[in-house]
Amino acid sequence: MVALATGSRNEVRMILLGKTGGGKSSFGNTLIGAKEFTPGTSPNGVTEHCKCASRDFDDKKLFVVDTPGFLDPRIHRDDIQEEVAKAYQVTALPGPHAFLLIVEPTRFLSEDAEAINYLSDIFGPDAIKNTVIIFTHDDAFDPSEGKTIETYLQELTSKSPLRTILDQCQWRYLSVNNRGQESEKRKVIEKLLDMIASIIAKNGGEGYRTTKFDKVAKVNDEEKAKGDYNPIKPDGSIILHPKIKEIIVEDFLRRTVGRKVVH
Repeated sequence: MVALATGSRNEVRMILLGKTGGGKSSFGNTLIGAKEFTPGTSPNGVTEHCKCASRDFDDKKLFVVDTPGFLDPRIHRDDIQEEVAKAYQVTALPGPHAFLLIVEPTRFLSEDAEAINYLSDIFGPDAIKNTVIIFTHDDAFDPSEGKTIETYLQELTSKSPLRTILDQCQWRYLSVNNRGQESEKRKVIEKLLDMIASIIAKNGGEGYRTTKFDKVAKVNDEEKAKGDYNPIKPDGSIILHPKIKEIIVEDFLRRTVGRKVVH
């Protein structure tokens, strides 16, 4: 059974973000080392609800939250508000350590650059400073032909939307083949944890904090004090607390998140 994040010193809390179909849930499974997240859980290939899972990895406890395409402009704002609140709820101790922006590099469109604006709207303007870009489908590049993710990125023009996002993330990125060997995946996770450790160090050893995360953390603490509190179901899905819904949905998202409506 997955429990609420504990806030322990060896815990690494990560929120997966990105468009539908880019390999977000698959990378979550890579991190967890098991098929905890199901890619394409609806006929439209959309992860419909937040779900979390955890794993012991060396001396770390990895706590991963998969999200329903928060940064996908095709998804209606009203359909994700409660799911955003759930992401806050399960990582508010007092906040996540890193946002992982999952991108398929060869299919990155100019409209995808709006993801950074959505990230700021949902989690605050400094969220980008705690973001690592994860490029999926690394197997699409053939090193024997001189084609790697590095050579691909070097060829981006200065006006490329992808280069713009890389610049905003200070070129913190990794490339992964979610279908690769376990040894390959392990190396990616090790590199990712090193990157996140650097982010944590810059944050004074703490997770990403905002007023909203602090308010949600207070609700979690109050509920824990009452007794056995675990809003996470055995399958990893999340039960949203009414007070947290009020903090995030009613007080924040309705005022700030201007998303494109697609019917």
